[in-house]
Amino acid sequence: MVQNVLIENAWEYICNFEQKNITFAFLITVGRSGSTLLQTLIDNHSEVLMIPTVFKYYFDWEENLVNLANSPEELVKIFLKKSSFSAPWYTEGLGENKNETLDLNLKEVENILLKIIKKFDKITRKNFLLAIHFAYAIAHNIDFKKIKCILQHHHFMMSAKSYKSSSQSLFSENLVNPETYPFFKEIREDFLNPKILNSIRSPFDVFNSCIELRKEGKESYDIYSYYLMFFHLLFAYDTAIKEKVIFQNNYQFIKFEELHTDSTRIMRTVADFLNISYSNSLLTSTVGGKIWWGTNPQKPMNGTNPAMVNEKWKNMLSQYSKVLCATFLNDLAVSLNYEKLLVDKTQKYIKSGESFLNYIQQLFNEKEEIKNLNISMNDF
Repeated sequence: MVQNVLIENAWEYICNFEQKNITFAFLITVGRSGSTLLQTLIDNHSEVLMIPTVFKYYFDWEENLVNLANSPEELVKIFLKKSSFSAPWYTEGLGENKNETLDLNLKEVENILLKIIKKFDKITRKNFLLAIHFAYAIAHNIDFKKIKCILQHHHFMMSAKSYKSSSQSLFSENLVNPETYPFFKEIREDFLNPKILNSIRSPFDVFNSCIELRKEGKESYDIYSYYLMFFHLLFAYDTAIKEKVIFQNNYQFIKFEELHTDSTRIMRTVADFLNISYSNSLLTSTVGGKIWWGTNPQKPMNGTNPAMVNEKWKNMLSQYSKVLCATFLNDLAVSLNYEKLLVDKTQKYIKSGESFLNYIQQLFNEKEEIKNLNISMNDF
């Protein structure tokens, strides 16, 4: 049977992955920085194997999957139905007429994935991740012998669970170090030369975008969430800069602003980085090979658009938010080649997470009451 031959070939590829000359890369972001756009631009390239969704695999493995490694059926079931992989993605409103849908064919993926992992003497974090991709390739008739790069959109550097526990610790005596959560160290353990594509954007623009997203339809804003959101932003940019030093040439920042204003040059850079040939397909957004029209159905857009780059955030952020950004993000912004945010009054820049903890605790006499406070949307 043809499928059995493909499964056997996939198993052989996984067992000898380091000798197959295939780049394994991860796409990550702080959020609101164009990672989904970048994913869709790469989506239809014939030399890239990428499942058209987002899943935070390394967080899923530690939180839900690692204890199931000896139970293949349960492992596959939990991964497909209860991990971040099961979250909905852009599978509707696709195609030239915006009326097509995408079927990930998960039942077939499940059957093939189970057959692949049952061939292993031991299921590991690495071979399960590879098996997921090869199972998807077989289910969708993708010839993995032509693949030069596997790209996994991991999205955030922290999972929802780890982000929540780290963030809540901001308001306690014991700050949890988010660097202990799995991702960067683990991918270096799993792959010989893993690569990181990190989609970034001006941190001030990102913070404003996050605030505006959470303001929609609300009259008040939870100040607890406000600081947690800022903490995530601070952590993500600081971590990215540190990891770039470790990964060196295997870590590539892709600026949201340059992606929209100089798309051909940037996508040539992406192609070189991923060791794939440049193709005009890299300028068209697709999901599973079907035309994708962006995240806003009211304003459909395919591909890049220079008009997306502006400085509206300067007139939208409150003075307090600007001071907060200038105080804690200016040095990080400069490290990423963004201009400093200039405000009338700035407090002394504080670098460490513990100092940030002290900073926000000083704003309130009773820090435990922070999470119960609401503020007017006009204040931020």
